[in-house]
Amino acid sequence: MACLENPSALLPPCLFPRKKTLVPTSESGDDHEKLLPPDYQEILKRSGSQVNSWTKKEIYRNLCDGILIDGDRKFFSLEKSTGKKCCLLSARELEIIWENDNRYWDWIPSTESRFKEVVHLKEVWWMDITAAIPSRMLSPETNYVACLVVNFDRGAYGLDREPWEIKVSYRGKILSQSRQNIACNVKEGVDPRVALQIKRLHFLHRIKMLPNPPSEPDIKYPCRRDGSQWLEIELGEFTTEGDDGEVVINVKETSNYNRKTGITIEGVEFRPQHGHTH
Repeated sequence: MACLENPSALLPPCLFPRKKTLVPTSESGDDHEKLLPPDYQEILKRSGSQVNSWTKKEIYRNLCDGILIDGDRKFFSLEKSTGKKCCLLSARELEIIWENDNRYWDWIPSTESRFKEVVHLKEVWWMDITAAIPSRMLSPETNYVACLVVNFDRGAYGLDREPWEIKVSYRGKILSQSRQNIACNVKEGVDPRVALQIKRLHFLHRIKMLPNPPSEPDIKYPCRRDGSQWLEIELGEFTTEGDDGEVVINVKETSNYNRKTGITIEGVEFRPQHGHTH
């Protein structure tokens, strides 16, 4: 049986800003002002934090740790080394098909999330999720990656039977489209990378029998976030060109009416492509 020679080389970076209490530091330093984004004061106002007495260094350090904004529906932070903007949209900020129908989805409180609640899939046959963010919430002329932040139940079912279709758009123009298989339900002790390799071999065997075989989907491996129960699935990359326009990420699997259950969604994160270090 074929196997992956170096599966770890295919994993996306597992870099995750840790949740910390906003505590002013005793040091000051105006050098940090040049790393602050031009709209940092507006962002602070959207957090409701009491920051009038903070120095520029205190503001920068607390923004690097991250703050909740817009009614606690977004988690905004800065990349420490560059001052580039990062933003995690909560599940409430996403468009999820049938999200408010409790036959299909449950909104549940979470102590493991940055947000007060996350959404858990009970059962659907169609999966369709859209994340949209104004590009002014991100740094201009910067390469970004978008990641879906999730967790899978032990009994997750149907989410890996067909490839997910992922589309990245910016200013109304489609930048990329891909089909990705995701490992979400493997037996105890089985490496999910090996499980997906087996699934790939099965796929290749099946399409040999078809007169017009479909293209093989990309294989992406969910990656455990550092110190967290959450996994991240890399959705796509893009480059911002300015502070106007909107970035839209759509994830769906509607090609086959198979039952899907057992995923919990925290949100979608946008961060500089080269990593988000703290």
